[in-house]
Amino acid sequence: TQNNGVNRGIETAQAMTIEALRSRLLESYSLYWPLISPEDQHEQLPAVLRDPLPELRAFGISRVAVLLRDGDATEAELQLVLDHLRDPSPFVRLASAKLLPEINVPGLAEYVANSLATESSQLVIEEELAFFRTRPNLKAIEPTIALLSLAPVDSAAQTLIVLLDSNPISDETKLRIVKTVQRTRRANDSPSLITLEAMLGNHSVQRKLVHLLRHPNKEVRLAVAKG
Repeated sequence: TQNNGVNRGIETAQAMTIEALRSRLLESYSLYWPLISPEDQHEQLPAVLRDPLPELRAFGISRVAVLLRDGDATEAELQLVLDHLRDPSPFVRLASAKLLPEINVPGLAEYVANSLATESSQLVIEEELAFFRTRPNLKAIEPTIALLSLAPVDSAAQTLIVLLDSNPISDETKLRIVKTVQRTRRANDSPSLITLEAMLGNHSVQRKLVHLLRHPNKEVRLAVAKG
């Protein structure tokens, strides 16, 4: 038991030392990187974006963001940022997802839709859904439908409303969405879900929702009317 306590103490000390070294390394990069010429930055960025430390990969993404806002980021650098939507670290994936609204490369929407279909971090999902609310794309419909019964439900519903405003879907898909929405509303009766059900439901479904136009909550009334 005493040996176990000693070992745990050593492991804790080692972890603290490693964390301190990581912080110092990141601080050094943050301090000295702006002093490097743009040419050297372009040369070194691929290595930073592939670094084993997630903190440095996220730092690399932040530097690409600076270059992008200066109109100096290359398409290869932007593609490396997009590749990090599948990074093992959710921290790095979030850094990549936050930059999506500023990126414009061929095949971007399809790539983000594929990422959305497998993403597990709610924070990253929120960023990817927000991307599709500003750049609606047919490829995002299926992964967004899948999120209607998972968190973040309201964000997924809002995104799907935007997607359906500009992309037609089959009657079969409409029915599938309505059934998913009705199941989800039993636990989460968000206004966006009500709008979806009113948008896509048949006459029978819509008749059942009409009474909500007299609901005391204005948000609910607006949700039905919008649908």
